[in-house]
Amino acid sequence: MEIKRAEYMGFCGGVRMAITMAETELEKKRQLSVLGSLVHNPRLIEDMEKRGLQTLSSLNEVDCGQEVMIRAHGTGPSTYEALLAKNAIVLDATCPSVKKIFELAKDYSEKGFTILILGEKNHPEVEAIKEWSAGKGIIIEDLEDLKSLDSELDVVVLSQSTLAEEVFETFIFEIRRIFSSCVVLNTICSATKVRQEAAVHVAKQVDLMLVVGSRQSANTRHLYDLCSAINYNTHLVSGATDIEADWFEKVNVVGITAGASVPDWIIKEVECNVLEKELKINEGETVTSPEIEEQKTTEVEVKVDEVVEEVVETQEVPATEQEEFDMESFHLPRYTPGDIIKATVVQVGNDEILVDVGQKSEGVIPRKEFSADSSILPTDVLNVGDEITVMVIRNEDQEGRLTFSKKRAEQRQHWIQFTESLNQNEVIEGKVLELVKGGLIVDIGVRAFMPASLAERRFTSDLKHLVGETVRVRLIEVDSEKRRAIVNRKMVLEEESVASRDAFWQNTHEGDVVKGVVRRLTKFGAFVDLGGIDGLLHISDLDYYRVKDPSEVVKVDQELELKVLKLDAEAGRISLGLKQMKMEPWEAFAQDFANGDIVHGTVVRITPWGAFVNVRPGIDGLIHISELDNRRVEKVEDVVAVGQEIEAKILEIDLTRKRLSLSLRAMLGEDSYDQDAVDQMIEEVQESEF
Repeated sequence: MEIKRAEYMGFCGGVRMAITMAETELEKKRQLSVLGSLVHNPRLIEDMEKRGLQTLSSLNEVDCGQEVMIRAHGTGPSTYEALLAKNAIVLDATCPSVKKIFELAKDYSEKGFTILILGEKNHPEVEAIKEWSAGKGIIIEDLEDLKSLDSELDVVVLSQSTLAEEVFETFIFEIRRIFSSCVVLNTICSATKVRQEAAVHVAKQVDLMLVVGSRQSANTRHLYDLCSAINYNTHLVSGATDIEADWFEKVNVVGITAGASVPDWIIKEVECNVLEKELKINEGETVTSPEIEEQKTTEVEVKVDEVVEEVVETQEVPATEQEEFDMESFHLPRYTPGDIIKATVVQVGNDEILVDVGQKSEGVIPRKEFSADSSILPTDVLNVGDEITVMVIRNEDQEGRLTFSKKRAEQRQHWIQFTESLNQNEVIEGKVLELVKGGLIVDIGVRAFMPASLAERRFTSDLKHLVGETVRVRLIEVDSEKRRAIVNRKMVLEEESVASRDAFWQNTHEGDVVKGVVRRLTKFGAFVDLGGIDGLLHISDLDYYRVKDPSEVVKVDQELELKVLKLDAEAGRISLGLKQMKMEPWEAFAQDFANGDIVHGTVVRITPWGAFVNVRPGIDGLIHISELDNRRVEKVEDVVAVGQEIEAKILEIDLTRKRLSLSLRAMLGEDSYDQDAVDQMIEEVQESEF
């Protein structure tokens, strides 16, 4: 039995953040109080409660000064105020996507808008959005809720982050029909979108679909609704114990997806149970399994922003009078919509182009039928007399003109080429035209769709940076009848990444200087993209002085020049250094200063025998107690204090032992002291100190 897993399922980023925060607290303190259920998964919560998690049902259970975590669904402003009044320590695990919705609700309500909140009325996230709307929020759970509203209201539409896209679109269609003034903000989380699309994709390919999750979870219920609309043999299970053996009769392929609150161990448990069911079925069978029954699916059009070419019907103008027979017209060629012919340009404008095709009058190409890329102006690429290929899309109008399309003629030829490119797995280039729901539109001669999940090597919900760029892609689906082409950039990027990796290992040696971009920061350093391969810039190699956090020195997306410190091809590890790209601090200091120079610094530490002064990051100098003043000093604190900025004279720079001797006494102009004795005292003190 084959198991197909949805590409995206299980913990989303927001849930994972909340669970990680809770797990960390439980490990440290063995107990944690959460206001409301942390996430909607009873089995997961039960497991965490065994390790000290306590779920509080109301604010009345919160004690003064108690540490309390806000759940992933978030809460309203009144809760924060109540916790503040109790001096509670708040750990906020609200999903970042949900926080953004709260901010939008607050901002637009303050501007006077009525907030229409699409979602379930009793869901904690929806209730919180309403509270952040400051009395101007209205929850819309079904279309009936819209009927009683004043159509003259200025409304802003927000949605529950886990709402199904199809439900959202149904609401928006009706809202735009009712309200003349409305602002629509699709606040469905990107993680929800990709999970729904991935689940539907799998449901179409399998005999049995399992949706793992709790019925309390809105996103799990929406996944089940979508999958069951595609595949009638869909079941919602909370775990392995809900699975029944008789579901697997005559089943060869099983699909699995999971809600955003489902941990990996529950998904694995379900997979193992499916395999066990297969073994039991096989042990009881004496004949080979029958062929897979034809899957009874409901044909549901899944909207992935396909771009459908406009079909222009033939418009024939009925004759009101009998036309006079024209012998010349009898011999003219007759064209029908769909014909591909050659035409000569006779006039070029940016609204329309006139062409000669051998008829009584010129034909016209409307601007929208000129090119798939609307940014291209006809006047920039056409000249009178040019011969072009066009498609007839409309018979003669009242002026006797035919309407043509240059765009569609090119597209017909492109579809033939695309089929060949698909079969040969060729890489082609296209220009990204616009950002649409679920991905991007790419001009490859026709408007092709590139899913967001196939646009970058690592999934990102923000693809605006690609708009206007020319990209290299591969065709993965071509349907000339439906005028649909889907392209994949991720595949090309990964192939280029493999080539770059191979080239890196062949051409790079320890000690080489390479360029890279910081992609991720951790507590122990930064991961740097070297062009298809990542290297580690350890925290100890960021700078010569002690670095507490990598963010003090580098930032994500920052470009750096680094030295290759160590290469381990077998393990695939690359160690990089940033501090090695600049001069060692003591050497740099010795270049800039000499004995007898005046240096500025800050007192950082005081000892019974002197004061240490920081003069540069990583370089501290010692002012011995005998060098603080001309007079005898009993206590160092009588002359200087920690944090005090001073100027001192350099007595000695010792590069070998990395020691710096300073003097305040020498700044006073007193020269009646024994330098040799001072040097001996300094050496004795420094040896004991260092």
